[in-house]
This record gives sequence, C-alpha cells and structure tokens, in this order.
Amino acid sequence: MPKSKLFTVAALSLALLVSALWAGGLPLKNNLGDDRPVVQLSHPGRYVKNMPARDEDDFMTLRWMVSRDGAVNWSEIYGAGDLGMWEVDDGDTIPAWGNASYDFGAAVAPGNFLHFVVILNSFSDIRNPNQRVNGIYDVRVDMDRNVVINLIAAEGNDHFAFSDVGIDQQGNLYAVWSKIISDSVCVLMASKSTNNGAAWSNPIQIAAGLAPGSPYTHITYHVAQHFYAIFLVPNTETGVYDHKVAKMAATMQGNPEVINLGAASMMNITYYIGSSNPIDQDWNNGQLYFAVRSENHAATIIGSSTGGEWTLERIPGAQRYPSIGLDQGGQNGMPFVFSNFGVPAPGGYHKNWYSYDESGYGGGNWIIPPLVLDSLLYDGARDLLYCHQGVWTSSGRLVSGCNVWGQFTPEGFQVNHSNNNGETWANPQKLWSIFDDGLMGGYIAQNIIVPGFDNAVFVAFCGQYGETDFDGPDIAGVTLSSFALGQPWIVTANVSDPSGIGYTDCNWTLADSMSWEYAEADSGNVDDEGNGMYYYTMPSDTMNGRALANGDSIWFFIYAQDALANDGFGYENLIIVGQGWTGVSRRVEIPAENSLGMNYPNPFNSSTVIPFALSHGQFMRIQVWDTNGRLVATLFDGRTTAGRHEVIWKGEGAPSGIYLYTLETSRERFVGKMTLIK
Repeated sequence: MPKSKLFTVAALSLALLVSALWAGGLPLKNNLGDDRPVVQLSHPGRYVKNMPARDEDDFMTLRWMVSRDGAVNWSEIYGAGDLGMWEVDDGDTIPAWGNASYDFGAAVAPGNFLHFVVILNSFSDIRNPNQRVNGIYDVRVDMDRNVVINLIAAEGNDHFAFSDVGIDQQGNLYAVWSKIISDSVCVLMASKSTNNGAAWSNPIQIAAGLAPGSPYTHITYHVAQHFYAIFLVPNTETGVYDHKVAKMAATMQGNPEVINLGAASMMNITYYIGSSNPIDQDWNNGQLYFAVRSENHAATIIGSSTGGEWTLERIPGAQRYPSIGLDQGGQNGMPFVFSNFGVPAPGGYHKNWYSYDESGYGGGNWIIPPLVLDSLLYDGARDLLYCHQGVWTSSGRLVSGCNVWGQFTPEGFQVNHSNNNGETWANPQKLWSIFDDGLMGGYIAQNIIVPGFDNAVFVAFCGQYGETDFDGPDIAGVTLSSFALGQPWIVTANVSDPSGIGYTDCNWTLADSMSWEYAEADSGNVDDEGNGMYYYTMPSDTMNGRALANGDSIWFFIYAQDALANDGFGYENLIIVGQGWTGVSRRVEIPAENSLGMNYPNPFNSSTVIPFALSHGQFMRIQVWDTNGRLVATLFDGRTTAGRHEVIWKGEGAPSGIYLYTLETSRERFVGKMTLIK
C-alpha cells in the first residue's frame, strides 16, 4: 500500500466540489418517503442523511473457536454473550448496546478462560438493557461458553482506541489502550487485573505524545518483570513514524520509561491490527523482540533486547504486518517472525513466509530469504494471505494462522501447524468462510490466534451469522431526456437492492476538467424500501464553473448506496453537447485499497490538488501541517464514498515552505510532502 501515488487525469475520480454544485439549478427534493429537506453539499462525497446509522462496524460481533488438541480438530463457532449489536424487534433490526472495536486484544488465562479486551463506544439511546457506558471492557468466556463482562475504564469525555492485552505466568492480565483527549493530545493507558478480569486497577498513564490519527499500540503478550507497550509517533521532519515502547513494571508501581527503538516505518499500519503481534518477551528470561515494517517497506526490521539496548536486524524483501512468535516452553529459544510478501500481479501467487534465528535468542543468524509456508493464486481481486501470525501450544507445537482475504472482506481464516519447530508443516485448514457458512467475518483486523493451556489454542475474531450482502445496488435503465443547450437534462435510472436503497445521486464533469459535481434525485417512483426509478437533473448551461458550448464532452454516472452501506456505481456515459449521447462507455473504477496521491503541481505558488482514493465509503479527514507539527488547515472532515477524489489547498495566509498533508481514516494514516513558493 504505497504512501503516495500520482493519479492520471485519465483515471476518472469523484472529486471535491470547490464551489456550489451549480448555479440556478432545480431545488433538490427528498425521494425517500418523508418530508425531511435534502441539502446540496459543497464538499467531496456525500453525507448519507436518510440511511440507518450503521455500517460494517455494526455487524462485528465477538466470536471464538477452540482446539483442545493443538490445532488439529476445532470446535464450531461460538458467540461471546450479548455483543450481538443488533436485536430483532417485530422484524426490524435495531442497535443493542455497542459496536465491537476493529482492534481488540485477546488472551487466555489459566483454566482456559478466553478474554477479549475490547473498546465499546457506540451505545444506543434506544436499547441499553445493562445501562453500560462507553469504555474499554473485558469480555471473559470459559470452555462451557459462560460469559462475564466487566468494565475496565469508562471513556467519559475522551475517546478510547486500539486496545490490547497481555498475561503473566501467574495469570494476571494487563490491558493497554490509547486515550484521545483532543485533536492534538493522545496518551497511552494501562490497567491490571489479578482476579481473572473480575476487577481492574485504576488506569494509569504510561506514555504521552501519541498522535490521535495513529494511536495504535500493542503490549507484550507474555509479561515478565516488566511489560512493554509499542506505539507510533509521527516524525514531522522525516515524514515517517518512529517506534517507541513504554516500559512499565509488572507491579504497576513506579514511573514508566519511554524508549525510542531506533526503528521507523513509512506508514502507520505496520501493526495497527489486532492479529498482528509485533512485540513479545520470553517469560523465563525476559528476552524481548519486536518486528515492524522498514521505512521503505522493502524489509522487516527485527529488534532484540534483554531489557537494555536494542539490536536491530533486517530481513529484506518482506513486508505487511510482521508478527513475533516466542516459544514459552523454552525448548529451543529460537525467535520466529511471520509475515507475507507484497501483493503480486494477477496470475501470480501470494505467499506467507516465516523466518527464525538459528542461533537462538540474540544470535543474529536469521534465515534469509525467509521460508514460504502457504501460497494462493491471486486473480487481481480475491485470494490474498494477510495477518500471518504464529504461536506455540503448551506442548510445543507451532501453530500459524492467517486471513484469506477477498476483494471486500476476508473470505475466511486458515491455520497450519508444525510438530518440529517449522521444519515441516501440515496442510492448511480453512476454519471458516463467509461464502460457505454465511458468516460475515469483518475486515483483516478481527482474527487473532491465541495460545491456551493443556495444549489448547483459540481463534478470537469478529463476525455475525446470516449477513452475506456485500454487493452494492444494481443500476440499470439509464436514460437522458436531452443533450441540447438550454433544455432540461433529466437523467433517469432504475436503482434496486435486496437490502433496500439508502441513498443515490448523479455525478457529472466536463471531460477536460475532471472536477466532479453531483446532485441527489429530484423525485423517485420507489417502493417502501427505496427500490425503483429515480430522476436526476443535470445543469444544461453551466458546468464546472464555466458556460457550456456545443461540442463540449461531459461524463456522467449514477451512484447509489444500499441500506447496509454497500456502494454501487453505474457505467460512465458520454454526452457531446448539442450532438448526442453515446450511452454506456466504461465502468467506474473502484480502488482496491485506500491511498493518498502526490499533490500537483508541486512546488506550487497559488493552489495545489491533492488526490486520494478510498476502497469503500467511510469517514476520513485531510489536513495540512507545518514541519513543527502545527495544524494549518483541515480540507475535509466527514464521510465520503468509494472512488477517486481530489481536494484543493490554496495556501492562503501560509508562508513559503515545506508542508505535510495527511489522510486519516479510522484505521489508517497517510502522509505526503509539498512545497509552497510565494
């Protein structure tokens, strides 16, 4: 996932509206069956006003599986209590008491009690049967599937993000999470439980200076005399992210120490997901290891320490969420790193890899190139291996797990195991698939393989049975009333989806402008679910800030979103003003992943365009910063749709110099650099 990419003009984009949609156009009317006004927007994308307040987060339910024989045979999928998030009431689904976080931690205490440490902060005003509050919770399940839920800390006026959990040999639990206090202040918190999660100590702050846009953190899963929580700090001078750890005594007494690890990564997603385990230590001797992506993604940086200085090594040619695995049985003392190679071209194989230090702890003799464990043929959309993780069972069996990722969501989760420290492996087992089982498994964040006791191993993840609609609305029957100057241009389209329609609009641009504008439907002949014929009015005299003339080329397409927030795009159509409508031409391109493009022109002296791409509709923010880390401008902050977009910064009131621009979503942060010359 590159930090920046220059989008060509030929790649049609959904762009920022830099002015009002169009002057003198018809007023928009609500077509979804009520009298609420529809307001024209002057920012990129859409704020979907009439659809239910839910998206993919709302389907995330804590689930788990267990193998009692070291990953050979597995149980069915179990739920974790009342985290269903949606309850059925007279045929309607309504919010229950909160949404499971994208990034949760999981640990197994003696007696095989599985603990989810998860942030829940979307409680419904409609139904909150247990009168819970927004905060971080411990959700404990046992082998009989009993569930106990305890509050670790309440959010109050702050916001929590990215939790993780570790455990010591006595079974004490240690939770860490980020607390976002304001747009510029974020700190790292910790709490401890000595009674299997029944009660937790008062939270303490163990680090400050985290960026609210990249508050990712992980704790050493195994806690010895100290625990270490790794986190990212953006470096405004270099444009990359420095890795640091907060070192805290396991007693939770004394002052924490913040240590710079001497490693940096280009992006903030080197370990943001729950299934990544970037740092760990050996219970017996406290030997520490971490693994992160390098500055240019061309290698994995591995650090080792006995608690003092860190020694850094590199495994070249590898990337994507590296994970550390340490054998707590002490049979060989060899550290393992698990990850996968970059995405291949269609027709190539995507591969999981692993490496280990043949000389044992601190030996500096890693297997290079790393060894390939699994591979899948990549067709350009489906079948990628992500979030490769490895753990040991209590009997010394090495178990690996990874997501099998599709175009929109993981299609499943597969495991593999070795009885001889990785020399040979069994055939991979796919534990579940959203297509085979009707299970929505969430995104790549939600699968964690966790070692238990008595040769047990667990998989903790998010998902909900029965949700299989990942397709956007169908858009057909597009017609155009006229293409002549001075006449109304009415576009009609039939929009339908089994889940119902939540939103739709028409988008247009001059071919030599590529600055997209849009309008919602004027009226609709639709049923109670919003399915049916919609009507959209395009301007016929002025577009993109200039008067139209015969012979101008105009592109337009229809966008729609169903009630589950799946995006749908019609084909792009070409109009030659005064001459004709060519009809269907080409399909709107939906990027496979989020990205931030290179601004152009650069350097600039009046205004510059910042392109970006989103793989699905989501909330995001684009901001400009000076090199001292001070916020200069917020160019957009809200929800927008899948596609390619642009924002414009005019640099008004800003002195000449170098500036950073950032794109932040709920899970990622991208950084670019530009130069203003006046």
